[in-house]
Amino acid sequence: MSAPENSQGKAVPPPPTRPHDTWAEWYDVVYDACFGDTFAWLTEATLNTVLTKAPAGARIVDFGAGTGRLAIPLARFGFRIHAVEPSGPMLSQLVAKSAREADPIAITTEQIDIQSFTGRGEFDVALCVFTVLIYVTTVPELRAALKAMSDALKPGGLLLIDLPDPSVFESFTADTKEVFRIVRITRDPLEAQTEPGTGFTFDEETLIKAPHLHRYHDRFPVRFWPPEVVREYASEYGLTLIADLSSEFSPAASTYWWLEKQAHTPV
Repeated sequence: MSAPENSQGKAVPPPPTRPHDTWAEWYDVVYDACFGDTFAWLTEATLNTVLTKAPAGARIVDFGAGTGRLAIPLARFGFRIHAVEPSGPMLSQLVAKSAREADPIAITTEQIDIQSFTGRGEFDVALCVFTVLIYVTTVPELRAALKAMSDALKPGGLLLIDLPDPSVFESFTADTKEVFRIVRITRDPLEAQTEPGTGFTFDEETLIKAPHLHRYHDRFPVRFWPPEVVREYASEYGLTLIADLSSEFSPAASTYWWLEKQAHTPV
């Protein structure tokens, strides 16, 4: 079958993809195969952290919700979840998984970038964890993302955020009975030296071995953000550090913070 053409008879390029679009249906399989007990521990630890702070029945916005690793179990606890995810295929996986729940759960979804999210001051808690912030790759996007997260929260609302350490940005190979995965993470040699942090390209080739053979490739930019930069920008939008949980999450190689939205937030 030939490629679609426009009215001038020229081939129409395929629509751009988001990170993980091409392998959303395999995302859980790949992460469980590669990180197994560590990822299960991280999920449980994050859920417990939220449970210690979120009031009963709280409204929670999960930025970068992915396939629902946090959104679905939090909804089981009776929280009202709004799952925000830029990848349509990833969000479709979340919706399909939530539909299979034995009891109805309260999850709404929105396909949008963090920085494009329009906050309305209606959420008690916001989540930006599991390396979500590395997909924000410019200072204007970072500022817009932090403002959007602040705008989403009620005064006194809480943001749980993680900031991966530089050690996360290293290439690796994983060979398990389910997958063979090669991840190359290379520093961008053309990045502006005046930008804070460090830009990288994430390039992945993976062969799914089970439950049946499938191969995919994904490539996209990511960025390491120094915690002091994120904290400075966050404070400009009324988000104040109230607890550093990094020592509790040391196996995750990330900085973990609770930030609180102040009552009087700069516009």
